[in-house]
Amino acid sequence: MRHLPKILRKFRAEIRLLAGFACCLLLTEARAQVLPFHTYSVNDGLLQSTVYSVFQDSKGFLWVGTQDGVSRFDGYTFTNFTTEEGLINNRVLCIAEDAAGAILLGTAGGASRFLNGRFESFGSGQGLPEGIVYSILPDQDGSLLMGTQKGLLLFDSDSVRRLVEGEVFSIYRLKSGAIWLGMKDKAVELRGTVSRTYGAESGVPASAVKCLVENKDGVLFMGTEGDGVFRKEGEKFIPVGSTVAERSQEVYALTLDDGGGVWAGTYGAGVVRYAEGTHSQYSLENGLPSKVVRSIVQDREGNMWFGTYAGVARLGSDNIQAYTTAIGLSNNIVMAIAEGPEGSIWFGTYGGGASRLSHGEFQTFDTSSGLPHNTIRAVLRDRQGTIWLGTHKGAARLSGRTVRVFDKRHGLPGDVILSLLEDKRGRIWMGTFDGGVCILDGNKTHVYDTRHGLPSNRVRSIEEDAEGNIWLGTDGGLSKFDGREFSHFTTKDGLANNTIRAIAVHTDGSIWCATDGGGISVYRNGSFTNYTTKEGLANNVCFFALEDSRGNMWIGTNKGISRFDGSSFKTYSVKDGLVSNEMNSGAALRDRSGHLWFGSSHGAIRIDPKDSEVQKTPPPTYITRLRVFDNDEPLQDGLQLSYKQNLLEFDFVAIHLTAPHTLEYHYMLEGIDDEWRTTTQRSIPYGSVPPGEYRFAVTARIPGGEWNPRMATLAFTISPPFWGTWWFRLTAAVLAVLVVGIVLRKRSQSVRIEQERRQEFSRRLIESQEAERKRIASGLHDSLGQNLLVLKNMLQQTTESQTQNPHVHEELSQLSELAQQSLDEVREISFDLHPHVLDRLGLRRAIETMVEKMTSGFPTTISASFDGLPDRLDHQYEIGMYRIVQEALSNVVKHSASKNASVRIQKTATGLELQVSDDGTGFDAETFLSRPPEQWSLGLVNIAERVRLLGGTYALESKPGAGTVLTVQIPLGN
Repeated sequence: MRHLPKILRKFRAEIRLLAGFACCLLLTEARAQVLPFHTYSVNDGLLQSTVYSVFQDSKGFLWVGTQDGVSRFDGYTFTNFTTEEGLINNRVLCIAEDAAGAILLGTAGGASRFLNGRFESFGSGQGLPEGIVYSILPDQDGSLLMGTQKGLLLFDSDSVRRLVEGEVFSIYRLKSGAIWLGMKDKAVELRGTVSRTYGAESGVPASAVKCLVENKDGVLFMGTEGDGVFRKEGEKFIPVGSTVAERSQEVYALTLDDGGGVWAGTYGAGVVRYAEGTHSQYSLENGLPSKVVRSIVQDREGNMWFGTYAGVARLGSDNIQAYTTAIGLSNNIVMAIAEGPEGSIWFGTYGGGASRLSHGEFQTFDTSSGLPHNTIRAVLRDRQGTIWLGTHKGAARLSGRTVRVFDKRHGLPGDVILSLLEDKRGRIWMGTFDGGVCILDGNKTHVYDTRHGLPSNRVRSIEEDAEGNIWLGTDGGLSKFDGREFSHFTTKDGLANNTIRAIAVHTDGSIWCATDGGGISVYRNGSFTNYTTKEGLANNVCFFALEDSRGNMWIGTNKGISRFDGSSFKTYSVKDGLVSNEMNSGAALRDRSGHLWFGSSHGAIRIDPKDSEVQKTPPPTYITRLRVFDNDEPLQDGLQLSYKQNLLEFDFVAIHLTAPHTLEYHYMLEGIDDEWRTTTQRSIPYGSVPPGEYRFAVTARIPGGEWNPRMATLAFTISPPFWGTWWFRLTAAVLAVLVVGIVLRKRSQSVRIEQERRQEFSRRLIESQEAERKRIASGLHDSLGQNLLVLKNMLQQTTESQTQNPHVHEELSQLSELAQQSLDEVREISFDLHPHVLDRLGLRRAIETMVEKMTSGFPTTISASFDGLPDRLDHQYEIGMYRIVQEALSNVVKHSASKNASVRIQKTATGLELQVSDDGTGFDAETFLSRPPEQWSLGLVNIAERVRLLGGTYALESKPGAGTVLTVQIPLGN
């Protein structure tokens, strides 16, 4: 007898082992579904993959208790806390939240309370002598119930009391207010001060009661360690499982979902959902990362979260289901899909033949079944319910167990069939790889190819519109056949790309073309509208377009499936539960129930479009961090910063656990930003923020939804330095006005005196220069010029006397010519230094002489005109105007490359106006004049100085290719 317990334990272990196999055999329908589980592990930032507890707080953050600490998840990243941050023990077994918003963590070494970024611990020094805390239940009055290793403890404001002795694994409050405790071989109900124990006489097994939950009908469920799930009926607890295997499971978690189902997390058998008398089990083959599930919670978005021994797994809505070879599909490359009789679904695969899914089971049809080839590119069910398969060796018609093949022997122009259609007349259209299209009408065939008007012999897709027109998607564009002739549409007509992988006819009559690289082209009312990645499409390589029952279009691409609702795109990818982002050409179906089926490179996908609508509820947004010069500051309104703390960075997050990568944020720093800004980033920096009062505000939305009106805000002040305060500024302003007034007065006097001094210096310098020019010019003209003239005359006389000696005569002639050239150059230099004609005849004649000399010596034709110019002016005006014209014309002939130039001087009411213009290459005068005068040309500097000394103004207008105009205004005294 003493060996009986050991024998029973061994027998019980064997029963559990058999139970696992039994579950796998019994739940075949559940195994036929690969659900969109998404697992987060240490690779994603989770502290440790052994997860004991999962909890969503009132703000929406997900807390994950692991074997090595607790992780807080915001949808993007994990923030981790361990004993280094103040957690009392790293093995976190349970998580709750109290009325103040503090997170309560029960661990293997006590409990911790986390609030405002800090931990407070309940341990032996705080009245908690027991180490292990299994369960925590906070109350609205601030008190706490803790289920510990040695009893139920009540913590209130100033005391700790033990209410129940013994190990308490779970605490649960019913809607009625009654509290239930799960203990070893019993459950205890507490109603105020009255308690009632349920033991073996009530059906409670001898194993530990690990978890409790009440369903929507008020029925209490109990999860046990080794005896499965029980349901309370009256005063008894009844096993939920109908088999030995189900009744022997170790259940560690029970949770109620929005649909009223009860989820049970087991140790070794995955997770089971009980609803309306039936149950479904999910384990590794369904996508769950581990058979051990220690915690389950449903978030506010409807996702189910499972704490497993391989990380935390999220299961979204089961609107997306996958079908792969793991559950019976013959090949994962699905090229075509059609609905067969009685709701069966047919899949054409690449190399695996055809698979038929009926009542959760797959059946394969391949060459061993009579098919001509195992690659199926098209599937069709005709109006008699017969299945047609387009293969790489002709078309196969399946009727019962009979397979009839149509190939070149029967009139097909090619063996590779890419598309199939039955038109309203019952004819079968077959699009081929290289032979055009073949129409099978009874036993007759008719072929259309490029010889008959098709733009290409490769026909990938065929559809019929409401008027009976046949539309064909080819590698040469879109074709329409009205029964008599073809009409063609290509890129010249607005089609985005001539290679069309699939077409679809919308209920509004528009034709949707999925193109190879051009996105989607929609033909409507005689013109095309194109949609690409610029409008939000996932990728421009498109494989199909499919309309759902609401008129939305689903477009398969190389980067997921995009749904278009008429105004915007939403994309589904592997993050949302797809088995692959790469779709296949034409592999799309809407079945009679409205479900959408798609073929991909890694299996088939079924989507319930009703459950795939964009969630419009805007997510809550929180400011999570304020960094000032990389130092964290407290997140509290009224924060005071100094003027030196002006480099800020705000971190924020909107809690949307389903698809955080789709969120958009709207933010503004009031006082800096003039308008709201939109971003997908979650960190915004601001540099050199001046002193003042500010408020940072941020909100978020799901694409297609509204902005959340409840913004997250943070008000703060940057204090100015003492010299930036109002009293200091006022005092400084008064003193500054006094000082500035004095300084300005003295400076004005100094500037005026300095300007007068400089102007007098410049005037004397120029007069000195002109006097020196005149002296040198006179010397050259009167002395050197006369000597050269005498030398020239003597050489001429000598030359004439040497006629008898030809050699000497020639040399003397050359010397005479050289003397004449030297004389001409001296006269020209003398004229340039000081035009004697200016002294004798005045400004007009001097300028005319200058123009004549430049016109004869340069390719530019220069004209001069004078309107009202007096015969004589004061010498300073004449020499000043002359030098201005001289500098201007010198620039024209040397740099402008102009053909024509002009000089115009006219008398005005206030003085003289000089204008020098040319039709040359011009330059950017605005940029040139914006430079400092030190970088100007010497000629323009001289002009500006001459104008200034004459008290005038000047303007320079020029643009590249438009010539140049210099205008000078010189005032004349009365």
